[in-house]
Amino acid sequence: MELRHNSTTQCAGGRITGGAPGDEIWVEGSADGGTTWSPMRGFTTITPGNDAYTTRVL
Repeated sequence: MELRHNSTTQCAGGRITGGAPGDEIWVEGSADGGTTWSPMRGFTTITPGNDAYTTRVL
């Protein structure tokens, strides 16, 4: 599993490699120091194949 962050665009995305069908990945976070929280953004599952990427989120 890997979390990728772009400091220029302030976007993040998740990546899972070598997984199995049904494995899940998503990104969670807070833009205000934890006062509010955004759960399970960009949620995706691995389908046939071994890799999956979330959408990039702010």
